[in-house]
Formats: sequence, structure tokens, C-alpha cells
Amino acid sequence: MQCNDWNEWNGSEYKFTSTRQNWEESRQLCESDNSHLVKIENKEENEFVRKMVWHCHKHNEAWIGLNDRITEATIIHARTI
Repeated sequence: MQCNDWNEWNGSEYKFTSTRQNWEESRQLCESDNSHLVKIENKEENEFVRKMVWHCHKHNEAWIGLNDRITEATIIHARTI
């Protein structure tokens, strides 16, 4: 597991940065890297992301793609905006 670099898991690539940013800054960073904030699809992927967040940040905080920016309490993924 490497922080600030791409990590392959189950056929997908994940990058965990050590830079603290807000959600919008994180989304823009992903887009500039031709990627997107993670959309966790299952329990196994959630566990992988959880372990990487702890490994890279030593805490349990990370941005994912879900948000309610358009309508309060209506959760959508950033890729649909």
C-alpha cells in the first residue's frame, strides 16, 4: 500500500493523498487526474478503502463521491453532477 500513488485493487486503481482538502477540492483534483472520488460498491471495497485511509492518514476521514449538494438529504454520486 502506497500513499500519494496509485494502488490496484480488484481491477480498479485508487489513489490516497496526504493533502487535506475539502470535498470540492478533492473532486477537482480527481478530475484533473482523469479520475473520480470513489463510489464504494460493496463490503470488500469498503474494507479496502478503510484500511488505506487508516494507513495513509492514521484516522478514519476521507472524501468519497456521495454528496447532497443539489438537494439537501438527496444523496447522489459526484459523477452524476
